[in-house]
Amino acid sequence: MVIGSIDERKIFVNEYKIRQTLKKSEKQSVLSTEQVSPLTNESFERYVKLLAYVKNNNEYKDVSSIIQFGENGEVTFVEAEKNKTYKEQDVDVVLYLPAFRIFVSYFLYIRDLFIFSKEYGLDAYLSTRIRHGTLPNHLRSVFETYFLVTAQTDNVYAINQFWKDKLSLSEEHMTILQASLGQFSKDVDIFSKDIKDNYIQCKNEQKNEKFDALFDYSYNEHDLIFLFVEDFDETLNIDVFIDKALMILWQQTEINLEVVRNKFNIQFRDRYIELIDNLHLELLSILDKNSISELLNNLMTCRTEIQTKLSNISKWFRRSESSIEGEYEIQTLAETSIQITKNLNPNFNFEIAKDICPNFNISGEYHQHIIDLMNNCLFNIVKHCHLPCEEVNANLIIYEKENNLFLNFENCLSDASLHIAKLNAIKENWESSDANISREGGTGFPKIKKIINSDLNRKYSDFDFHLASNKLNITISFETNGLKV
Repeated sequence: MVIGSIDERKIFVNEYKIRQTLKKSEKQSVLSTEQVSPLTNESFERYVKLLAYVKNNNEYKDVSSIIQFGENGEVTFVEAEKNKTYKEQDVDVVLYLPAFRIFVSYFLYIRDLFIFSKEYGLDAYLSTRIRHGTLPNHLRSVFETYFLVTAQTDNVYAINQFWKDKLSLSEEHMTILQASLGQFSKDVDIFSKDIKDNYIQCKNEQKNEKFDALFDYSYNEHDLIFLFVEDFDETLNIDVFIDKALMILWQQTEINLEVVRNKFNIQFRDRYIELIDNLHLELLSILDKNSISELLNNLMTCRTEIQTKLSNISKWFRRSESSIEGEYEIQTLAETSIQITKNLNPNFNFEIAKDICPNFNISGEYHQHIIDLMNNCLFNIVKHCHLPCEEVNANLIIYEKENNLFLNFENCLSDASLHIAKLNAIKENWESSDANISREGGTGFPKIKKIINSDLNRKYSDFDFHLASNKLNITISFETNGLKV
């Protein structure tokens, strides 16, 4: 039940925290550059008075009555009462109304918080829940299951040992096969990376360097005129204004999500099928069909499975609520996180010993965030241990002590010296804010800190580690006040 709800809905914005931010007048640090919030009770009162003034003096009323919107959002002007005719350039009457310009600053500020807040916005959760490890591993896992891709170092793909041992081919034909599989691995990785880096991204009219970004929140002046005239001209209460703005942004999000789901079920699906079919035809053209029949069977099975996987991934792109009904023991959440990690790494069949305190129940509001936190830690074990799965010797210990919850992750490493500098830096800077929360790759600890501070609302947390020989022990702790049911 827990894993099902998480696997089908991953889209989240922390509306509660954004509303809190919107009501503050001091400098904000949630955007990429600090700015003073234009939306305060005092400024909104002035906005309402200005709006009333321009309406009472017919500076706005006449224009709003003659604006007509076409199906594609274009703005034209039609004949108004008293046979007065307006030309299209009269759009300036609206564009340069002080009340309209203030409205634009309010709405776009809310829009940018909704998308790009480093702690509470959509892009931050896309990074934590989808782009960081989850999406690339899900896409690759199907091909790994059927031994069709290998790992790479410095853009050189490893020999596919499975088929080298499995097939009885001449040295010449094996060399040809390995070259084809290496190129296929590269093509799969390039396209999967393209989906993550260029498609599952957010943009607006200013931040549009990700041209293919599917989460598009761009507004031109005509769009903003439409909103001003049709939705906000009678909005005289700041809370109602915020409610309307967030509702409109969620409506745009639903439009974007429909586009994303269609991409996974059609365009992305077709591209992966094309890669598989091209490899299939290439192998048949250079190798005897009977000698590689098992490989061809794997290709065809993978062809079906990748379509199922993409369909399942498309279900992630639905809105997730901040709370789930009921409560679960932390042991259930830990087991869910472990299973998700195993699903993401089908060919890394490692076991995790568990010692988890009983009777520690967590309310639904925090389920997803606890799982996100543990997912990041377990992902680090798989990615950075550089060991065969049977040598990882992973262990998860969770216990409560003096009103604090301790999460202890243990695992072996191939070379402990490679990690000391990074771990020391994490420990030294644990209480500092991170500017790279939305960056994928690396250790993911900026995301872990963000989850603890912003999503779990912990006022106190700590990070520590211990290295002995090739064994790493990482402990993350935080207060349980308000977390435990």
